Amino acid sequence: MKENFVWAQAMKIQDDQLFRWQTEYKGKSLLQWALLQQKVDQGLYLTWARNHYNAISVQDSFFANLPQTKIDTSSLKNIIDWDSSCCPIYQWEEVIFIGCLEPRLELKLNDQSVKIQWVLCSAQTLADFWTKQQISGQKDSDTEPSIPIKIDFGSLADTSESSELSQSISISESAISFSDNLETPATDQIDEDNVVSIEVSRTDLAAAALEKAQTNPWSEDLFSQMDHFFDAKMIVTKMDEGFAPRFWNEQWKLKSSQNTPFINVNQPNIFRIAHNSKKPFHGQVSMNPINEGFFEFWMSSEVPEEITVQPILQGHDVIGMIVATPKDKNHLHQKLQLLNNLSQKASEQLAPPAA
Repeated sequence: MKENFVWAQAMKIQDDQLFRWQTEYKGKSLLQWALLQQKVDQGLYLTWARNHYNAISVQDSFFANLPQTKIDTSSLKNIIDWDSSCCPIYQWEEVIFIGCLEPRLELKLNDQSVKIQWVLCSAQTLADFWTKQQISGQKDSDTEPSIPIKIDFGSLADTSESSELSQSISISESAISFSDNLETPATDQIDEDNVVSIEVSRTDLAAAALEKAQTNPWSEDLFSQMDHFFDAKMIVTKMDEGFAPRFWNEQWKLKSSQNTPFINVNQPNIFRIAHNSKKPFHGQVSMNPINEGFFEFWMSSEVPEEITVQPILQGHDVIGMIVATPKDKNHLHQKLQLLNNLSQKASEQLAPPAA
């Protein structure tokens, strides 16, 4: 019986106990009922689910005290039946974030321009959120596809799902950002064939003069334009095997003069978000082995309060990233607009010479 309930097997629920639960509860989601009745420990379940599904989870503070927005779910009509165990919680451009207890990874979207991101939530918080949205929806009007919500991406974790799922992104005047409240899947359980992210390893880049800040005239000019808003600045560029730091200023506290962190698209961390979404990441840094390794090497383990990673695009390809630590938390929109403009200039400089 437990093969039909993967979570029950993981939580070591016996078959006879599971049968009694099914007899006692006739609703749609046995998992939701078991969590709400505290028959399954919420913390243990979310820890298992993050690793099993390689998915984001959020803390309860995720939903509090944030601006309202609306979600267009018309593209998901007749594909997903919303309820208190699975419902949309936020939309950023074409990406719809869906709060859930179990990601429904078997779903196939008819509209390939729409991307979905599964977000694991606690059962009670998601149920409360759903109830509030139903009340709000009744008060609003007949805008059935649009669901007004309040949400904070300060509690998001990294994810490692397939290319059909979107990657988490953070860019807004509404202070949508990632923080150290996020919960991440264990890196040793990630299916590397289905992720786009960063792995830090020690690779010798003999050509780099690592004891000093590495710049050239155009990168110096680019960094100078960032001086008003940012302290540490870096440009990483795409190489044959991944990404590597190419230019940086003196604010980076380099650990070694022989080796530099090599950035490879394999495991979750802050760079993966910008790389895979092709949109800037801005927010706090979650402590996972990859992020820790990067800041250990480049900041002597001093993790900045916030960091911004702006992808550098050529067409649809990410050829590099601008990495910077903000001086303060003010003027987020101006900061992101500046980095977007500078990334276009950097793209021109990094473009291969015409044949």
